[in-house]
Amino acid sequence: MNRLRIALVPMLMTEDRSYYQATYQRFMVPLGPIALASYLESLDLPLDILVHDQIDAVLDFKPHIIGLSSVSENFGYAQKIASSLKEKMNPFIVVGGPHFTSLPEFLPDCFDLGVIGEGEGVLEKIIRAYLQEGSQKKHFKQIPGVVLKDDGKIHVNARAPQILNLDSLPLPNRKRWVKHQGVPHIMTTRGCVYRCFFCAEPSIFKGFRQASPERIVQEVESLLEHFPMTSHIRFYDDIFPVNKKRLRELCELFEARKITQRVSFSCFIHARLVDEEVAGLLKRMNFIFVQFGAETGSPQLLKQLKPEASVALNQNAIDLFYNKGIRVGLTLIVGTPEEMAADLNATYQFVRKNKKKLTDVEISPAVALPGTSLWDYARTKGLVPDLERIDWEVFRDAAHLKDFDVEKYIYLAEQIPPDLFVSFLGKIGALIHEIHQLQQTERFLMENYLAGYVPLAFHAPTLSPSNPHRKSA
Repeated sequence: MNRLRIALVPMLMTEDRSYYQATYQRFMVPLGPIALASYLESLDLPLDILVHDQIDAVLDFKPHIIGLSSVSENFGYAQKIASSLKEKMNPFIVVGGPHFTSLPEFLPDCFDLGVIGEGEGVLEKIIRAYLQEGSQKKHFKQIPGVVLKDDGKIHVNARAPQILNLDSLPLPNRKRWVKHQGVPHIMTTRGCVYRCFFCAEPSIFKGFRQASPERIVQEVESLLEHFPMTSHIRFYDDIFPVNKKRLRELCELFEARKITQRVSFSCFIHARLVDEEVAGLLKRMNFIFVQFGAETGSPQLLKQLKPEASVALNQNAIDLFYNKGIRVGLTLIVGTPEEMAADLNATYQFVRKNKKKLTDVEISPAVALPGTSLWDYARTKGLVPDLERIDWEVFRDAAHLKDFDVEKYIYLAEQIPPDLFVSFLGKIGALIHEIHQLQQTERFLMENYLAGYVPLAFHAPTLSPSNPHRKSA
């Protein structure tokens, strides 16, 4: 073996999905595999790397090692693809991503190894061991962050040390592997400073870290250079402006580099972080849309779901952004165990009161994802089947209300009859439609957020100068 071929495969499931769900799968580049590939390519190792979601392209590449990355709703698909690849070419398959990190005790036989947490350092050690010793599992037993099955038992190693300095990582090389990037977006942080009842982020990333303003500018300018038609960039961090000092410095750099004249921005934020200065800085930086999790209009329920938030803080954030001329979107969650019918009504009334100030509202029936308190609750109640028999499709995002089917959903709202819950979704769905009509939301998104949008597509395998014997696509 002169060079080791590695294929990193995001699980983008489009078959047997509604139009909305299929579109959502290709809405944005999955930056995890791109970041991993960029890191591996920066190493002094004899590697050829492919990032692709199409199995035919992976088979044509003939990889020695395949890395699969999956969220919970696609984990069943990941098992199906891994089993098929094993039958056709028997590669060494490693699974990672948010789902497996949250549920490492479930490692199906179609996977040789699992990786928990951040993948860069762990995958590097796996590859070095593979190059030096081969594919026998005993060579990977001591690698931090590795999960493997031996003698029928799952062995979960301690996590690998965190990457404390995100600036030390190479920029995600979108141009190298991506043909069409969907909606251009950037991740500038790992982890979250908050702990929400329904969120798995704390189990995926331990601790919060952030890239420097200089690094962010470098990535923005790289994206604009390689994809010059880009007119809008989404910061896709769970919460982008956590650090006000970083935001001030980034604003100054954006203005000095004239970035604000070249592209507009949007982001997620937490209502607790919003004040006059933050709203003003985002306005100066040409942020045209911000979104935050209001979750509910019920003060009592919000204390349980999101202890650091309040309905008053949510209203203050809406008012500040509206007055600055920055469009606002809310995300809401319904169907949690303690929610009552009165809480649903409070949510409806909160949205209705603000319908002239909101551009978009996304309401999601609660999903008990692995790694969350909701998952623990659902398992305690016996709502989650045995892991060997589970249909991971029931964990998919249900925010598109037209696709919602209460019969294919783990129902958690013990205090609310299912028929009342479904009726509420129809009622608030009609209110959201009214808001979209009033604010011309679709037109705003098409002219800004979705300007020039082409669904995500990867480059096919290509001839490598260092590996001239591989067939060109």
